[in-house]
Amino acid sequence: MKKIFVLITGIVFALVELSAQDYNWAAGVLLSDFMGGVSVKKSINAKDKIEGILAIPYWHGVNLTGLYERDILTIDERLQFFCGAGAHIGNWKYKSKDINKNYIFLGVDVIAGIEYTFSTIPFSFSIDYKPSFNIVEYSGFNFAGGGIALRYIF
Repeated sequence: MKKIFVLITGIVFALVELSAQDYNWAAGVLLSDFMGGVSVKKSINAKDKIEGILAIPYWHGVNLTGLYERDILTIDERLQFFCGAGAHIGNWKYKSKDINKNYIFLGVDVIAGIEYTFSTIPFSFSIDYKPSFNIVEYSGFNFAGGGIALRYIF
């Protein structure tokens, strides 16, 4: 499924004339190696955004993340590198023949990525890396965070 998404995104990049489009809100899908979900971004000003992510890990559970992001480098009007930080809360269920345990986790996140905004179609595409550290119950670093997102701009 991820290969199909990447292929479709590549076709869109190849076929669409690209130029800048600022946005106030953007919402869409987010995919990574271990979860999929919904992402909503809100522009606060020309450089700052807040993002909310509701993700469903592939190992049964739910994860809610809130991030503050800032554009740190603009290549042109449509391509920005960004970084930020935030927090997450969630749960996941481990079930085996002998164990049935529900884990709650709470932690902090950092994020860095690149976002491209189209002008002729109301979409943005981003790739990011989002490691996190769980503080509560299931504690430890998660270096596998991040993914790709395609959002509708409105």
